[in-house]
Amino acid sequence: MKLVFLGVGIVGATALTFSTFAQAPSPMPVKVLGCLQGDGSEQKPWFISGVALPAPVPSAAPGGGGRGGGRGGGGGGAAAGAPAGAAPGAAPGAAAGGGQAGGRGGGRGGGAAAPAVPAAPVPLVDLLLTGGINMSAWRGMKIEVEGTLAPKPATGLQEIRITSARSVQGVCAPK
Repeated sequence: MKLVFLGVGIVGATALTFSTFAQAPSPMPVKVLGCLQGDGSEQKPWFISGVALPAPVPSAAPGGGGRGGGRGGGGGGAAAGAPAGAAPGAAPGAAAGGGQAGGRGGGRGGGAAAPAVPAAPVPLVDLLLTGGINMSAWRGMKIEVEGTLAPKPATGLQEIRITSARSVQGVCAPK
């Protein structure tokens, strides 16, 4: 019995450890654009406003549909309900004569995917800048920063630990 409880405890601890690591942000650097706000003090720290965070990488979409129905029927006889002597494949009540209506049908099957649904608008967020870089030269300007995102906190601004920053062309509206 003690062995069972020990085994369950080890499995639970392992699951908790892996779920904690699975939620950690990827250390891949991201580049974001926004307007630099604040003055670097504790009361008004540097933050970048109007940032559209990069979307997570989507999982691979399933492949296309393979080969489809192939060739249609050859129009071998009169259509059901068509008068005798009517053209094969003719609609009921159609006049006789005219030519053969069979031909190719079906065609090739779903190789192409359905048209993509337009993406939802991306919400703009503010990010708190950390990393010790003096940003005063770019105060009030549109900038591009590269760094790693910290996990999103329950309250307050999400942090980005910046490794580089540069000004970019654009106008920032005062906030």
